[in-house]
Amino acid sequence: MSFESVCAAYGARAAEYIEAVGGVEHASEADRAHILAWARGVEGRVLDVGSGPGQWTDHLRRQGVAIEGVEPVPEFL
Repeated sequence: MSFESVCAAYGARAAEYIEAVGGVEHASEADRAHILAWARGVEGRVLDVGSGPGQWTDHLRRQGVAIEGVEPVPEFL
């Protein structure tokens, strides 16, 4: 399976994904706290590769984490 075909497959379902889990509010409070604690423990910048619609990148940035999102599927941007 090529990178391009994988991106196309994800892109075809981007709207469905965003609707189902496109917001941090879809995660439990315990999960949000766990991920935030992990991110704050990272030395240097966090790189969210495959960031989708950027819900975690945005959430962690708002909490003061130095983070950058990278998303190869244009439909998520």
